[in-house]
Amino acid sequence: MLHDSLADIFLSFSQFNVLFIIALAGFLLINRPLFFQTACLTAFDIVVNVALKGTFKVPLAAWLGKGYAFPSGHMQLSTVFYLWLAWHTPRLSLRLLVAGILSAIGAGLIHYGYHNFYDVLGGLLFGGILVSLYWYISLKYAVYMPWILALAATLLMVYNGLQYTPIPRYCWVGYYCLLGLITAERIILRDEHKYYWRLVVWR
Repeated sequence: MLHDSLADIFLSFSQFNVLFIIALAGFLLINRPLFFQTACLTAFDIVVNVALKGTFKVPLAAWLGKGYAFPSGHMQLSTVFYLWLAWHTPRLSLRLLVAGILSAIGAGLIHYGYHNFYDVLGGLLFGGILVSLYWYISLKYAVYMPWILALAATLLMVYNGLQYTPIPRYCWVGYYCLLGLITAERIILRDEHKYYWRLVVWR
């Protein structure tokens, strides 16, 4: 059984503000293409998770209010963020660290009763699938990835509009963050466009 303070520490690694700080620091100090793609993929994942929840319609625990539980949004978001980084490093130590962080986040979600084991497992599974699909498509169509992401996110928002009234606010935040990142990259970089979307390795 986890102590509450320990669970809080674990869950802090799944909070959007923490992920934002990590992504920003990584972009400025470590590897710009990798952390830029991480930010875009994470924003896209928010839209994907809302669509999945609207499809399965598994209700949250009553004490948490209205909404859907499966797959866990925090678990899926964390999986996409940390797994994408681990995917691009040959360092075993970093990969083990990511495995530990994801396990800890899942334990924290279950500890507080925010999600059950299946919600957490679903978030882990769908997060892994999304990262795998993104990686596979990037291998063949790296230069087109911003348009692929923007189109896919827009179609998913249309789908979400059919499943929710209204669409959750945080879903709009993820959608507009993605479009903002893509637009900024195209305006600022221009000739370096393909460079920011190619697959990279964090050594």
